[in-house]
Amino acid sequence: MPMRPLSKLLKPSFKDRNASRTFHHHVDGLIFERIKLVSLLLAASYPLMFAVDFFLLRDLGGIIYRMNLFIIHTVCFFASVIFLYLRKKRWSMNKRFINYTYIAFYLAAGAAASINSQMLTGTIAAYVIVIISAAAVFPLRPFHFSIMLACVHALFLAVLPEVNENYYTLLAKQLNASGAAAVSLLICYSFYMFQKQIYINEEKLKGKEESFRRLFSMNPSPLLLANLEENKIVLMNRQATEFYQTGTVPLHELNADFLFPKIEEKQEIFEKLKHTGYLQNFEIEYTDSDGSPKWAMLNLEPIDYMEQPCVLIGVSDITNFKKKEEELHRQATLDTLTGIMNRRRGIEILEQRTLSSVGREFTLCFVDINNLKTVNDRYGHNVGDEMIKLICDVISGQINADDVFFRLGGDEFVIIFTEKNPDGVRKTWDAITVEFEILNSTMQKDFQLSASYGLYHFTPGNKMTAEEIIELADKEMYKEKSMFRAVTN
Repeated sequence: MPMRPLSKLLKPSFKDRNASRTFHHHVDGLIFERIKLVSLLLAASYPLMFAVDFFLLRDLGGIIYRMNLFIIHTVCFFASVIFLYLRKKRWSMNKRFINYTYIAFYLAAGAAASINSQMLTGTIAAYVIVIISAAAVFPLRPFHFSIMLACVHALFLAVLPEVNENYYTLLAKQLNASGAAAVSLLICYSFYMFQKQIYINEEKLKGKEESFRRLFSMNPSPLLLANLEENKIVLMNRQATEFYQTGTVPLHELNADFLFPKIEEKQEIFEKLKHTGYLQNFEIEYTDSDGSPKWAMLNLEPIDYMEQPCVLIGVSDITNFKKKEEELHRQATLDTLTGIMNRRRGIEILEQRTLSSVGREFTLCFVDINNLKTVNDRYGHNVGDEMIKLICDVISGQINADDVFFRLGGDEFVIIFTEKNPDGVRKTWDAITVEFEILNSTMQKDFQLSASYGLYHFTPGNKMTAEEIIELADKEMYKEKSMFRAVTN
């Protein structure tokens, strides 16, 4: 298997040239910003270096060493100031050229400082620190850094014998410097590849985000992405905007309160998400712009989006379904002729009242319409139906909102007067009778409105079934019915 060229190992390439150019442009900008930080650091530390050169080292005999050190510090200071000045100007600059020029200058300054140190301490620490720091701080392309370092290192090794007379000391310094250079190349390669991987991951994340946004906007149903912990809306497609009627309000100005009109519902959703990790088919009622009820079914799924915990909320408009459900419920619980409750629903409520351990007292009134059969036989069922509806309208107008009125069947009806004793019910029935008489005297009908009734007073703790209560009230009604028949006959 043929070996890959060294340049390929030190200069990893992208498969896509456009991606490679974009990455290198990104790296150039990153290095440019880091040179700014280094320049600020060097410029800010110059007063300290000046104090070292002229005060702390004033008693040092080697004037050449001090002058060289002052020159190196001053050149680094002015180079940093020039960079900061050029950066502040909005000129079109070749960042890569400036980057490479300054990094090469830093490497050369480190080498010069170490050469100068041979006159005093004999250490090459400055050179080692600079080349390793440059490799770690600036994510240069390894191949370019290797060429730059090779040139500076060759000059450093060539000049080092001029200031070192001891052969073994010189050899040790050259080996140490070369080892540091090799380590700096490894660091440069590692940090460059690390930066490359970060960039690739960020681009993949951006691609996934773009795909997510595209799918998000293409979804035919209302869809939202919310950060419920911070109570803000992150994303919202056009269908959701229309459903919630948020108009042109920017997302950053929206909070998530409009999703949950009742605080109890929001708390319930939080609890269920906390325990199950998701929530499906949660029905919630909103109010439309015209004041009419609007229903939605929410499906919530926690997801991580752009490194923040969010909840993906799918919304289904079930308003039409709720209207049909309400209509079916109405048909199942209401009497089609009169519009009051039917027998099934009425018996259910009566059983709940009798079986409740914390129930309230009530008086059950059994009502039977007088002469309905005669009206049906003589004038037909249409007239009889009209008579039934008129009587129900009168009764409905006289009872309270928490009373229950339902049709038991045919001409028989039941009224459950909540928390009312028989005397109170009789007063109410007297008012109903007065209304019957008023209508009988004013309307031109072939029948007279009247009804017989019987009462049973139920108190909590009374162990009786709904059927037993109705039967007892029915017997009382027949007593009055017999009196009515005796009077009319």
